[in-house]
Amino acid sequence: MRIINLIIISVVTIAAITFNVIFASPIAKNLIEKYASAAVGARVEMRELKVDIFALSVVGKDLQVTNPGNTMKNLFEVARFAFKLDLLAALEKKILIEEASIENVRIGTARKYDGKIKIDPKKKKITINNPISNLSDYKFDFKNENIFNTDINEMIKSLDVEKYIKGDLKTISEINKLKTQGTELSQKWYKTITETRYDKDAIQFAEEIKKINFNYTPDVSSIAKIQSDIQTILKVKEKTEAIIKDIDSKKNEFIADYNAMETSVRELEKVTREELNEILGKMNLKEISFDDIGSLIFADGFMNNVDKITSLFYRIRSFVPNNRGKVKKVKTKEKKVKKKFVFGQRGYDVFFPDYTTYPDYHIKKISVSASGEGSDIKNFPTVSGSIYDIVSNQDLIQKPLRIETKVILPILEDLSLSLNASFDRRDGKFLDFYNVAADNIPIKNLNFGGLYGAPKKLLDSDGKIDGIVEVGNDVFKTKFDMNLNNIDFEFDETQTLNEFSQILKEIFQSVKHLNMGVDFSVLNGKPSLHISSNLDKILYENINRIFMQKLLKFKTDFEKRFNSYISGPKKELLSQISADKLKNLSFLNDKNKIVIEQFKFSETKLKEAQTKLESIKKQIEENTKNKLIDETTKRLKKIF
Repeated sequence: MRIINLIIISVVTIAAITFNVIFASPIAKNLIEKYASAAVGARVEMRELKVDIFALSVVGKDLQVTNPGNTMKNLFEVARFAFKLDLLAALEKKILIEEASIENVRIGTARKYDGKIKIDPKKKKITINNPISNLSDYKFDFKNENIFNTDINEMIKSLDVEKYIKGDLKTISEINKLKTQGTELSQKWYKTITETRYDKDAIQFAEEIKKINFNYTPDVSSIAKIQSDIQTILKVKEKTEAIIKDIDSKKNEFIADYNAMETSVRELEKVTREELNEILGKMNLKEISFDDIGSLIFADGFMNNVDKITSLFYRIRSFVPNNRGKVKKVKTKEKKVKKKFVFGQRGYDVFFPDYTTYPDYHIKKISVSASGEGSDIKNFPTVSGSIYDIVSNQDLIQKPLRIETKVILPILEDLSLSLNASFDRRDGKFLDFYNVAADNIPIKNLNFGGLYGAPKKLLDSDGKIDGIVEVGNDVFKTKFDMNLNNIDFEFDETQTLNEFSQILKEIFQSVKHLNMGVDFSVLNGKPSLHISSNLDKILYENINRIFMQKLLKFKTDFEKRFNSYISGPKKELLSQISADKLKNLSFLNDKNKIVIEQFKFSETKLKEAQTKLESIKKQIEENTKNKLIDETTKRLKKIF
């Protein structure tokens, strides 16, 4: 039995090796060529394919993919490609490739014979869904869109200036309103001041002091009288001082009222300015802004190519595998359910968290090298880079497909292009992101439309591009900077240009370097575009200079006439307020003067009474002292 088993194993092994060497590679080669040709729509062939069943490796040489649009040329050739399958994944009927290499890809090479094949007429053509197509005819409503068609001289001539100056002006209405308020304020204060008894009360209080007889006798009985009079004077002084404080309070209130009035008068300047601007606005003579000048000039040229740009990215998008099938999540504790197999019936995959689950196919990394060598299409690049995570279901690995490439064009010295891209299909998303940077790239034959004296076409240039692109289900965004050198423009010489457009043309004719920033997006089918350039400043300095000179002159003349019309009523208002203020303030100051005089009178009499009191006290003291001396002298005489 052992010998028989050994013989059986030996025969099976020899048979497997024989199949591997003789049959596996030719069968795989024929299958790949057959199905790839059907998919491309033109002949796909290779010189050699080696399949090692035991090592699970595949090596191919001289792969040619015919261009279906020109079957005498190849889309590309691959000198060699190689990859190795993962055994465990293969046992589950899955394809897992840790790393693949594609070497020496040559693009656009000529074929020795026609690569055309017969195509089944029943087979449907692949259509690329571009949800934001047909944008080339979209018209943007840019700011100052008509600026280059504006003839300000004719516009000014057509204006009925007198209508705007002598109409129902807000400024005149405000002046009249302030006149009324000024009259009411003046009457209010005139009544308040005239009805006060400040001066009369002060005089009346002073009469109490005038009744005092300051001829005091120098005896003790006069001291009490003087002290009583001093108290009377102090009360009068306090009353008079209270009147002064009340007058000061009234004066502060008076000044506050008139300050508020004067503030209202000063705010007339604001009303006047606002009304002036409002009138100028009605005349449609607003100052020009160049915020959208780049968009205005270059929008047509950009939109002429936008369908090609968006279609390219949506075409690329269609090649990215979408997630296949549904992932049915099963709890770890649950056992795998056995299902009865029915021949010909398609089932579904059940993935368990506690086991390694492989997608239908997963290529973790492809190293690519491509060359334009041998190609007669000279603007095709040489490429080196890597592609990561080509997978049937991104949800299983939670990673997007990524591309990192470096491109060199052989026809241009030092030209380089780098591309980083990601294609996310996780959780039902369809989001593609590109980051592109290129140096010394030739940019030719761009149509600008020739609007307003701008170039009709960019014939030739070389430059640098740096930008990003985002592509989603209902959104397309791109933002990039473009620096162009050695520019050669073509102009429409049949155009009839106005003053501004002629300046624009002259500026473009002198330009050899152009910086442009483009911000373009489409959201829910509505595009948005903003283009800026280094021409904005030049255009502003030249066109705005002419426009603003004419506009400023008109505005200056109109403002003079406007101010002249309102200057009379305004001057009358200021004169009225000033006269009323001075008159009422004079009345108040006159009363205040009388009160202050009475206050000073009380102070003088208070000092006089205090002086008298001190004098009498001193005199009484002297008299007492002299009496004491006399008495003492008399007694001494009697003794001696």
